[in-house]
Amino acid sequence: MPQEKRHAMRRLVAQAVGNLWAIDPERLDAICEVLSLRRSGAEFTGEEISVRLEQLRDRSVKPSEMLAVLPARSAQGQQATSGAGSVAVLSILGTIVPRRIDTANASGGGFVSSEAIATAFREAVANPDVSTIVLDLNSPGGAVAGIPELAAQILEARGSKRIIAVANHLAASAAYWIAASATEVVASPSAEVGSVGVLAIHQETSQADTENGIKTTVFRSVAYKAELNSVEPLSAEAAARLQARLAELHQTFLQALATGRNLPVTAIAANFGQGRTLSAVEAKAAGMIDRIATLDQVLAELLGGHGTPGGVSPTASGAPARPTLPFLESHTMDPAILTALIRSGAISAGATPDQAENARLTMLALANCDATAAVDAQVAAIGSVRAQNSNSTAATQQLVAMAAPLALPASQPTATATLALSDAIAMVRVSNLDPGAQLEVIQSLSAQAATLTTQGVVSQIQQRSTVANPTAGLRIEGGEAEVDKFAVVARDAILGRVFGGDRPSQIWSNAAQDFVAWNPSRRTNHHLASLPNLARQSLVVSGLDARTVANLADSEVARIAMGADPQDFGILRAESAAYNGRAQFGNLLFDAANVVLRRSYAEQTATFTAWARQGESVRDFKPVNKVIAGELSDPQAIPENGTFEETALLDGREPYAVTTWGERFSLSWQAVVDDRLSALTDIPAKQGAAMRRKQNRIVYQILKDNAALSDGTALFAAGRNNLTGTGTVFSVAALNVAYALMAKQTGLNSSVFVAVEPRFVLAPPAIRGTVLQVLNSTTDPASSNANVANIWSNGLTPVIDVELSAAATGGSDTAWYLAAANNTVDTVEYAYLQGLETPAFERQTMFDRLAIAFRVYQCFAAKAIDYRGLYKNVGA
Repeated sequence: MPQEKRHAMRRLVAQAVGNLWAIDPERLDAICEVLSLRRSGAEFTGEEISVRLEQLRDRSVKPSEMLAVLPARSAQGQQATSGAGSVAVLSILGTIVPRRIDTANASGGGFVSSEAIATAFREAVANPDVSTIVLDLNSPGGAVAGIPELAAQILEARGSKRIIAVANHLAASAAYWIAASATEVVASPSAEVGSVGVLAIHQETSQADTENGIKTTVFRSVAYKAELNSVEPLSAEAAARLQARLAELHQTFLQALATGRNLPVTAIAANFGQGRTLSAVEAKAAGMIDRIATLDQVLAELLGGHGTPGGVSPTASGAPARPTLPFLESHTMDPAILTALIRSGAISAGATPDQAENARLTMLALANCDATAAVDAQVAAIGSVRAQNSNSTAATQQLVAMAAPLALPASQPTATATLALSDAIAMVRVSNLDPGAQLEVIQSLSAQAATLTTQGVVSQIQQRSTVANPTAGLRIEGGEAEVDKFAVVARDAILGRVFGGDRPSQIWSNAAQDFVAWNPSRRTNHHLASLPNLARQSLVVSGLDARTVANLADSEVARIAMGADPQDFGILRAESAAYNGRAQFGNLLFDAANVVLRRSYAEQTATFTAWARQGESVRDFKPVNKVIAGELSDPQAIPENGTFEETALLDGREPYAVTTWGERFSLSWQAVVDDRLSALTDIPAKQGAAMRRKQNRIVYQILKDNAALSDGTALFAAGRNNLTGTGTVFSVAALNVAYALMAKQTGLNSSVFVAVEPRFVLAPPAIRGTVLQVLNSTTDPASSNANVANIWSNGLTPVIDVELSAAATGGSDTAWYLAAANNTVDTVEYAYLQGLETPAFERQTMFDRLAIAFRVYQCFAAKAIDYRGLYKNVGA
C-alpha cells in the first residue's frame, strides 16, 4: 500500500477507535476490523467488504438523496390538487457519522452523516406543504458527535409537524436516540430497537509497531495532550477520564430518551434493554415504541389508505421496496388474509376490524376450513369461495351476509355480548402468548374498553399466535373463571421454578381441600416465575394501565403489589376494572407457598402414625373424655328355675384437649424486587416440616414422660405388667418376657384376660442394628446353636425414631417399647380440631410496613388412653 494511503488509513482507524460511539457494538467491531485489515495492507473486493459489513451500502448519502416528499391522496386514490398534507420521508440508512466522508474502498461502510440528516430535516420542516415527516430508519447508530443536537432539533419540531419514526428494520443506539425524539415511534414486526448506551474503543499498537521495526516518540506541551493515542500504553488516569466521559454521555442519552418518550429516567435505565437491542414486541412492552407496523402501513394511513404513488415506498437509492398494503394500521389481522378478503369482495377496503373478522370466519365456514388453519390455507379457502361465485363481488357479499351466523360457534352464544375489560385482560393472561405480546394485546383492548366482546378478544389473541402453532391462542371454555385460570398459570410457573425437575405428581388444592393430580402445561409461562414479573402482570390483570405498569421500575411495582396506592405513582385505574392488585398478587404467592407447605408437611417423616391411633376430630377446645370400654365378665351358670344376674360394662375415661401450634413469617417488597423466591418458599417448606415434627415429638414425649393416667398410676408401671425396670438388651429372650407380661393384661374388671399381642417395636437409632438383626434373623442371634429358630423373625414391625434417643428430651439410647395394634386395644390417641386436619395457612397484607404476612397453625393433641397395649423395657 502506498505510504500516503497508509497514513490515510491510519487516520481512519484512529477516528474509529478513538471516537465516542452510540452504535451497535457488533457493527463497530466490523468497521474496526475492516479498517485495521486495510491499514495493514489487505485488499478486499467489493463483495468481501459487503459480506463483512452485512451488505451495507457502499457510499455516503447526500441530503438530496435522503428526502422524498409524497403528495396526499384522495379517498379515491387520486393525487390531491393541493400540496397540503404531503408526507416527507427522510431515509436514515447506514452508520451515522458527524459529517459526510468518502469511504469508498476504505471500509466499504454505508454511512450517513448527522449533518446531512439535519439539513434534510430542516428542509422538510420548512416545506409548508408537508404536514408529517416520516423518519425511515435502518441504522446501527454511529458516532455521538452531532446526535444530541439533531435529537433536540427533531424534538423542537414536534410543535409544528407530526414526526413519525419507523424502525425499518433497525434503530440502534444513536438511531434510536434520533427516533425517540419523534412524536411517535413505530417498528416493523421484524425490527430491532435499542442498544441504549455509549462506548469507546482504545487500540494500542505499540507492540505491533515494535515488531515491525517502528518506534514512535510522542512529545507534548501539556500533560494530557493525545492521552488516548494508539502508540503508547493507556494510562490509568486516561482510562478513568474516558470512562467518566462515557458515563456523562450515557446520562445525556437517558435524559434525551426520557424527554422524548415522556418517561422517568429510572424506567428508561431499567426497561430499555440496558445495552441490548429488543425485538418489536419486547420494545412495545417496554414503552420504547408506540406501535408495530410496517413503513408501508404508516404511509398508507398518512396518504389516505392508498400508499405511495405507484404502490411502492421510496428509498434513498431509488430502488422500489415492497408493494404498499391497502389497509389501515387498526387492523391486526394477518395482511395476507385481509388482502384476500378485500380481493374476494367480502369486505371493502374501509371495513372495520370486527367486520373483517366476521367476514373471515364466515368465508372459512363456507369453505369448510378451520379458523385456526395456517395463513396460506385460509387465503386459499377464501379464494375458493370467491371462485365458486364467478368472481362476483356482489354474490360474495350476499353469501357473507346470509352465512354470518356461521361465524360464531353455537357453543358461544354470548360471544358478541359486551365484555368487561378486567375479564378481557384475564383472558389474555391465561393465553400462551409470550409476555410482550400479551401486553400489546392488553394495550389494544384498553383502547376498546367500551366495545369489547368475547369473540373480539379471542380473535386478537389468535391473530397474534404463531402461525406454525395455531393452538397457541386461547380457547374459551366453560367452567373455571378466567382470573382463576391466570392464577393456575402463575402458580404452575412458580412451582416449576421451586421444584425444578423434581416435580410432584400431586399438589394441594384449596378448592378440594386435598391433594390432586398435578399436570402442569409443558408450555409453562416461565416469565411469571420471576417475582417482579409476576407482580407486574398481577397489577395489569387487576386492572391497571398496562403500558404504565410496563414502564414502572421493579421497586415501584413491588411497592404497589404490597399495598402502596397506585395513584401515588401517577397510575390511573382502568375504567372498567375493579383494581385489587394486593389481593391478586398476595393470592398468587399464597397459593404457591401453600402447595410447598403442604408437600413438606406430607413428606416429613412422622413415625407415630404407624402405631398410634387417630381419633375423631374434636369440635372445639373443650376437654374431650375418651371412653375406654371394659369387658364383660364370664357368663354365669343359671340353675333350674334360677334368675339371671344383672351385669354391668365397666369403662374408664381419659381426658384431653387440643392445643393450637403455629408461627408466622412475612415477605417484604425488597424480596420481590430482588426476586428472592426462596424467601417465599423456603420458610413454608420448613414450617410444614416443623409442624409435622412437632406432632411426632408430642406423641413420643408421652412415652418418655410416663405421666399418670386418670387412675393416678403412671403409664408404665410394674403393677400394670408393662414395665421391665431392671432392663435387658433387646433380644429374643427379652421379647419372650415382654410377650408374657402383655398376655397377662386383663379387662378393667380385673377378671378377664384380654390377651394383648405386640405388633410394633419402638426404639431409638442407637439400637436400630440390634433390633433389625433380631427381627430379621431366622435363627436366634444370641444362641451358639445355629439350629435354634428365631420365633420373632419378621414377627414385629420396627419403628425407629430419634425422638426416643438420649439426644431428645427425656429419651434414652437403650430403652425400647412394644405397642399393640391400635385396632385391638387403645394405646396413644391423637386428634385434630375439625377442619384443621392439615395445617391452616393464611395471609394478610401488613399495614405497618410494605409486606405480606403469612401464618401457619394447626390444632393438635395426643394422649395415652390405655396402658394395656404398651410395654417398656429400660434397656441395658
